[in-house]
Amino acid sequence: MAICITIPSWADHVAIFKTSGLTAKKHRYYNEDTIDLDFDGMVADIKASPRGSNFLLHACAH
Repeated sequence: MAICITIPSWADHVAIFKTSGLTAKKHRYYNEDTIDLDFDGMVADIKASPRGSNFLLHACAH
């Protein structure tokens, strides 16, 4: 089973999911040029993912 993680993500996320037996794949989330959410890229990656894919989404709560 795979989990799609955001780009960027915390450095330890890939290792945590790999240790748990999951394959970590990356999906767009943040646009460094605009310093904002890459909404169109994120939606495109979600739509292109196989049915039943799992996604790790980050909420802003700082």
